[in-house]
Amino acid sequence: MPADHASPRPPVQTLGLYLRRHAACFVAGAVALLLTGALAFAIPRVIGGFIDALGSLAGVPPRDPPGRLRLPGVVQEAIRRAAQEQPVWIAAVLGGLATLAGLFRVLSRLAIFHAGRRVEHELRRELFDHLSRLPPSYFRRTPTGDLLSRAINDLTAVRMVFGPGVLNLVNTAVVCTWGVTLLLRLDAALALWALVPYPLVLVVARHMTRRVYEHSARVQAELGALSEQAQQTLSNIQLVQLYGRQEQHADAYAAAGQAYLRANMALALCRGLLGPLVALGGGLGLVVTLWLGGRRVLAGTLTLGQWVEFQGYLGMLTWPTMALGWVLSLWQRGQAALARINAVLQERPTLADPPPDRVLPAPAVPSGGIQVRGLSVHRGGEPVLHDIHLVVPPGAHLGVVGRAGAGKSTLAEALARMLEVPEGTVFLDGLDVTRLPLRTARGAIAYVPQESFLLSASIRDNLTFGVQGPPPDEARLRRIIEMVRLDADLAALPQGLDTQVGERGVQLSGGQRQRVALGRALLRQAPVLILDDALSAVDAQTEADILAALRRELGGRTVIIVSHRVAAVRAAQQIIVLERGRIVEQGRHEELVAQGGLYAHLHRLQHLAAEVEATESGEPVLQARGTA
Repeated sequence: MPADHASPRPPVQTLGLYLRRHAACFVAGAVALLLTGALAFAIPRVIGGFIDALGSLAGVPPRDPPGRLRLPGVVQEAIRRAAQEQPVWIAAVLGGLATLAGLFRVLSRLAIFHAGRRVEHELRRELFDHLSRLPPSYFRRTPTGDLLSRAINDLTAVRMVFGPGVLNLVNTAVVCTWGVTLLLRLDAALALWALVPYPLVLVVARHMTRRVYEHSARVQAELGALSEQAQQTLSNIQLVQLYGRQEQHADAYAAAGQAYLRANMALALCRGLLGPLVALGGGLGLVVTLWLGGRRVLAGTLTLGQWVEFQGYLGMLTWPTMALGWVLSLWQRGQAALARINAVLQERPTLADPPPDRVLPAPAVPSGGIQVRGLSVHRGGEPVLHDIHLVVPPGAHLGVVGRAGAGKSTLAEALARMLEVPEGTVFLDGLDVTRLPLRTARGAIAYVPQESFLLSASIRDNLTFGVQGPPPDEARLRRIIEMVRLDADLAALPQGLDTQVGERGVQLSGGQRQRVALGRALLRQAPVLILDDALSAVDAQTEADILAALRRELGGRTVIIVSHRVAAVRAAQQIIVLERGRIVEQGRHEELVAQGGLYAHLHRLQHLAAEVEATESGEPVLQARGTA
C-alpha cells in the first residue's frame, strides 16, 4: 500500500461535534437551568407582590397588568398572611424558592461540567492515541514543548468551553429569555427603554471576540514556544553547563517569556474591555429604570411593588449579560485551541494497518525468514535505498556494513516495519508486510536502534518493558543480563536491578544504556532480532563477547547486525555492503576480503586503527578491537 494512502486524514474536530455527542448531559443541564431560572424569577415577583399587599392594607389598591407573572394560590395566600400578620410566611416562601433554585443550579453544574470533563477526556485520549501512531520524523520536526502545550493548555481551554462556557451560555439564554419576557409583560414601554443599550453592546462585543480569538491563538503559540525553550534547556542541562551557555539559555527563555507576556497582556486587554462593555448595557438600563420608573411610580401608573419587581428582573439580567462577554472570549479561545489540536490530528501517520479485506493470515509461530525484492526508499524527496534484493533464511545471521550515510539505518527501519515500504518489496515468512497488521509484523521483530531510549524507571522495568504477559522469571532475566554483560555493572550499582535510571537513562553510561536496550529486545524472544549499531558505545572487547554470546544463544533466531565495525559482522553467514543506498558487495567475510573491494578497504583501515591503538595501550589487537 503506498505511503500516500497509508491512513485517511482524520475528520476535523469541532465544538459542535462534541456538543452533539454529549447532547443528553447538556440537555439535562439546560432543563435544570430552565427550572433554576423559573424559581429565581419568582423571587422578585413574590417580593413585589408582598409590597403591593402591604400597600393594599394602607388603602392603595393593587393594579396588576394582564401579563404579570401569576403565582400559585398557595404562594398568594402566604403573601397575604405575611402582609397581614405573619411576616415569617414571606421568609419561608423566599427561602423555599431559593433552596429549590440552588438545588437545580447544582444539578445543572453536575450535568454540564461532567460532560465537559468527558469531552476533555475523550479529546485527550484521541490526541494521545494519534500521537502514538505518528512516525518519529514528525517528532523530530515538531518541538516537544509545543506538543505538551497543546496536550495540556489547549485541552484545558477546550474543556472550559464545554464546562463554564456552555453553562453560562445556556444560563444567559434562559435568564435573558425569562427576564425580557417578564419585563415586557410587566411594562413594555419601560422595558424597551431599559433594553435599548443592549444591541449596541452586543455589536461591539462581537467585534471584540474576533480580536480575542486572534490573541488567544497567539498566546497558545507563545506558550508552546516557552515550553519548548524550557524543555530544551532542562533536557540538555549537562550540555548547557558543559559549554557555559546558561546565560544565553536564560536570555532565550526570558525573551520567550516576554513574548508570552506581551501576548497575554494583549489578550487580557481585550478580555478586560469586553466584560465592562457588555456590563455597560445593564448599567445604562438600570439608570433608565431609576429615572423613568420612578416617575411612573410617582404618577401612579406603576405600583411600588411592580417597580421593585421590575428592578429585580432587570438586575438579574446584569450578571448573565456580563458573563456573555466572558463566554464569548472562552468560545473564541476554545476555537483557537481546538484549531491547534486539529493541526496535530490532521497529521496522517505514514504507517497504518491494511484494510480488513487485504489482511493476510499470519502464522501462529513466525519462523523469521525475510525477503526483500526491489526495495527503494525515498526520504524528503531524496532517494536513500535503491533496488535492494535480499534473502535471509529463518535462523540465519546477516551483517550489514557501509560508510556513514550509506542507508544502513534506513534498511534496518524498513525491515523492522518502522517506515512505509512499497507493496511487494518486503516479506516476512513469505507474507507481504504491507498486508500484515502493524502489531503482527512488529511483534515478530525485536529492534534495537542506534539511539537507546530508556524510560525514567528502574533497570528492571526497562528490561521487561517489551515483555507481553507475565514478567519473566528471575533465572531467564539473569541469563539475559549475563549475555549483555550487565552483571558486573549491576553489582556495582547500589540497588542493582531496582536502580532508577533517571530521565532518558542519564544515570547510566552510553554503553550501559545500549546493553539495557539490547537486553530488553532479547527478553521479547521475537523470531527476528535487528541490531542497528546497537553496541557502538561499548568497547570492542565487550562487543565481541556479547556478539559471541548471541551466536551461541540465538542459533534458531534470525539476527541482522547493522554496524560500521567490520569485526561486528565478520562471523555472519551472509554480509552485504551498502554504498549510496545500493548493495555493492555480498558474501561471507573471507570472500569479501579476498575481493579487495570496499569491504576489504574498511577491514584494512579498521585493522590498522586497532593495531595503532593496541600499540599505544600495550594490549593485543584482538582485545583492543575484536578483530583478527
